Order: sequence, then structure tokens, then C-alpha cells
Amino acid sequence: MGHLVDVLLGKDNEKVRSFGHEKLSVYGVGKARAEGEWRSLFRQMVARGLVDIDLEGYGGLRLNDSCRPLLKGEVSLQLRRDLKPQTTAKSSTSQASQLVRGEEREQWEALRTLRRKLAQEHSVPPYVIFPDSTLLEMLREQPTTMAEMGRVSGVGARKLERYGQAFLEVLGGQAEAPKEVADIRHELISLARAGMTPIQIAGQLQCSEKNVYTLLAESIGKQQLSLEQALDLPEDLLGEIQDAFLDGEGELPPVSEIASLFTGRVPEGVLYCVRAALQSEFEI
Repeated sequence: MGHLVDVLLGKDNEKVRSFGHEKLSVYGVGKARAEGEWRSLFRQMVARGLVDIDLEGYGGLRLNDSCRPLLKGEVSLQLRRDLKPQTTAKSSTSQASQLVRGEEREQWEALRTLRRKLAQEHSVPPYVIFPDSTLLEMLREQPTTMAEMGRVSGVGARKLERYGQAFLEVLGGQAEAPKEVADIRHELISLARAGMTPIQIAGQLQCSEKNVYTLLAESIGKQQLSLEQALDLPEDLLGEIQDAFLDGEGELPPVSEIASLFTGRVPEGVLYCVRAALQSEFEI
């Protein structure tokens, strides 16, 4: 893929010259697009089944029969164009949050802050603790006992036992929810865009490196952050990880299936970030 992109961009390097590819008619015809755009287009074609990864040919790309109608001009193809991260950021305001009344806003934010704190402690996304719809029902029902909390939709027996009392205390005003200076996700995105590494971000935000990678992957998946902004990986290593995810048919494999290939080479969180970028890319 890297070599194809170099030819399209008209790059003058040893590999291009050794094959005489600077003499091809397509040499330099792709300068109107950035390198990242071309890589995105190639990966999307692999995902569409138009191009195969030639494992016996050192990971090269190979056309297959399904692309013939396209090459003959018999069919058209629409692929996703990457937009600037700041223009594609999706609103983080849920439908439940939009239903919160003005006088409820302070308690609503207290519930969400407690949820975020618990999520960080357990290294899970906030919605795993409770979704917004459950928090909204807590807000409206105002349970005062564990039995009443257990009747709130989304509060099962295990979650009631683990988190019920903490949320009751916030609802009852018995405990002050942790104060947050700024939304941690917004700050993380800003730090990543400023060029800070995940380890540096973890130190700045005073949270674990695992939590940082989790938030980075979520931000990449929501197109609030590009993979290049989140990670500074050598191009060949990044390509190897991407190929590992794309080596197969159908949906992208879970991180657990390829993690052993990169043990000791990159933190597992890097794999989640790369997978999130690919998944976002293929959602047309």
C-alpha cells in the first residue's frame, strides 16, 4: 500500500526508481489527495472485497474478480472521504440529557460525574455503569432506599449492590460528587492534538494509561480525533497492525484475536485505537 501511494503521489525514492515506476502514466497523478486519504481509500477497497491482501506476496495488494465491473466502468463506487476531525465531531449530548430541565441540571451533572469516576476506577466506558436513560429515571423518580433504587430501569441486582448506595447518596445530597475542572474527554482530545503521548496525557490527567487509551479509542471512533493525532507509530508498524485486522473476511476481528502478535511491541490500547479508526473508516 505504501508503495502504491508513493507512486500516486509522485515520490522520488529508491524503491520507485528500482522498479522504474516513475515512468508509469499514473506516476504523480494523485497529488491532489493527501497520503492519509489514499491509504484510507485502499483500506476501504480491501474492506469492500475489491482488493485482496496477498499474504504470500509480503502483504501486497492484489486485484480480484469482483473489481472487474468497476475497472470496466460498468458500476460506480462511492467511498468515504475523511473530513477534518473538528468538522466531524459528533454531539455528545444524548437524548436523555436533552430532557433534563434547568432546575435538574446540577443534580444531573453530579450523577454523571459520579458515573465517570466509577467508570475510571473500573476501567470501563461510563455507559457500562449506567446509561443516560437510567440516570434520567433516577433523577425523576428520586429513590431514597435501595429497594426503590432497584426498581429503576437498568439497575439490576449486581449493579444495585455495587453502585446503588453511592448514587443514593448523591441524590440525597449526603455526599458531594467529585468536582471536575473540565470535561476529561475534551481535555484529553486537546492534549492529544497538542502532541502529547498517552503516557504524558495519563500523567497530566492523573489517570491510568489504560483509561487514556480507552478514551482515545472512543474519540477516534467518534471521529473527534484522528489516529495520527492520538498515536505516533512508525509507518511500517502501523501498517502491520492494520493488515492484521484486515487479514480475513467479514467484520474486523476483536483485539483479543490479534493481541498475541504484538505482545511486548505495543500496549494493547494501541490496538484498540487502530481498530476504532478502521471501524470508523468502514462505516459508510
